[in-house]
Amino acid sequence: MKYKLNFFRKRVFPGRGVLLVNDQSYWVFLTFEEYKKFMLGSIDNELFDKLEKNFMVITEDNEDKLVEAQKKLYWHIGSGTSLHIINVTSRCNMNCDYCYANRVAPTLKNFDMTKETAEKVVNFIFQSPADYLMIEFIGGEPLMNFDIIKFVVEKALDKAKETGKHVGFSMTTNATNFDEEKAEFFYKIKLAPCFSIDGPEWLHNKHRVYFGGRRGTYKDVVKWIKYFKEKYPLLPITGISTITRDSLPYYKEIIDEYVKLDLPRFPIRPTTQVKAAGVNWKNLGYSVDEFITFWENALNYLLELNEKKGIRIIDTNTMVYAFYILAHQNIGMTDMEVPCGAIYGQMVYNFNGDIYPCDESRSYGVFKLGSVYKNSFKDIVSSKKAALLFNAATNLSSIADAKPYPFVNYCFVNTYATQGTIVPKLSEDNIYNIHYKMVDRLFERILFEKGFKERFVDWLSPDMSKKENLVRFGSDLLSLKDSIEEN
Repeated sequence: MKYKLNFFRKRVFPGRGVLLVNDQSYWVFLTFEEYKKFMLGSIDNELFDKLEKNFMVITEDNEDKLVEAQKKLYWHIGSGTSLHIINVTSRCNMNCDYCYANRVAPTLKNFDMTKETAEKVVNFIFQSPADYLMIEFIGGEPLMNFDIIKFVVEKALDKAKETGKHVGFSMTTNATNFDEEKAEFFYKIKLAPCFSIDGPEWLHNKHRVYFGGRRGTYKDVVKWIKYFKEKYPLLPITGISTITRDSLPYYKEIIDEYVKLDLPRFPIRPTTQVKAAGVNWKNLGYSVDEFITFWENALNYLLELNEKKGIRIIDTNTMVYAFYILAHQNIGMTDMEVPCGAIYGQMVYNFNGDIYPCDESRSYGVFKLGSVYKNSFKDIVSSKKAALLFNAATNLSSIADAKPYPFVNYCFVNTYATQGTIVPKLSEDNIYNIHYKMVDRLFERILFEKGFKERFVDWLSPDMSKKENLVRFGSDLLSLKDSIEEN
């Protein structure tokens, strides 16, 4: 047997065996006896086949497949920046206590993007070599500068025709500035809004308050979620929640709210400690273990709803790691990738035309990459600062190699906010350790809990050949079951 060892990491499960994981996100679980044989080089044919199939050893028969697996996993690095996030205004009518953005009061002036800046932003975006461009509108509250949203859409559609590129649009909104004209516009351009909704009314209203202190934002948001559901049933709208300490005991109530509103997808994600969230962390925050308990309780409830009631609500963050573990795929959620999507997967354009590597980073001037008034796309992606941040996003400057899961990431902006550096002490990085424990627990359940893998795959695999599922979940939702079968 002629072979070379591939680089891998190990996770020992005491009394059970050893999990080996390589940089292609392939893995193999060995008994202690098998692991001993592997380390001593006394490998039998059955063990060798298992190691070769999962790229723990490199042979003439699998080396080309190994290269393809590597390219497939890191496709997002070389395909060109595809997600372009435009902060059309920093004004917001809400004053949420966990806001990571530099939002300002709705009455302030000179915080809206102008048409001149918007046109330069669109021209800059179309310098990206990516064939498919997604333009996302954010704020502040983006609907407070709706005229610029319309202007950007018009210019982007014209540029798409001119260049032969494809362009799509998305938006995250608090929904309180909607009217029927705006809703109809988004329906016509096939933009399915993502609505910020934290859970039941009392929980949502506790943290999401208007400037001036007025509460009751829940009813204003729900009104427009229901409007879109009734008026535009073919538009696959989604929701997003922010998890605070107050959320932890109420995982069922939060999920039940999404069931009630017929919002089939939302991320169970830890909150960063950027800006206001960091200032208020003593009141908002939680430990890594507290969040993991919340997440696993929520996951169990989601599985139960699917199995007992046929109700499928998908946690998109867990879905990302499911694809890494079971299908060896990166599905392109920029803030969950390694390296993360900063710069080479996404860029952010502030209202004044300043360019940043990601959404959260615009809260700190140190992360500014340049300006659409002064720089070209090539200037930005080839700059020394871009290289520095890309290196940080890879985890290569940290001690991540000591951990067994190479696809677990951290947020260098959160690290900067909490540790004053982009090179973290991972033992103290809450985002990294939450993600690590999520993956570790998923592996443990897949390996040792009877029936879990089948339940897990079924939950994450709606039949996308059915029209109702295509409408409900959106065409971008992948089938884990199909991906496993293809591999």
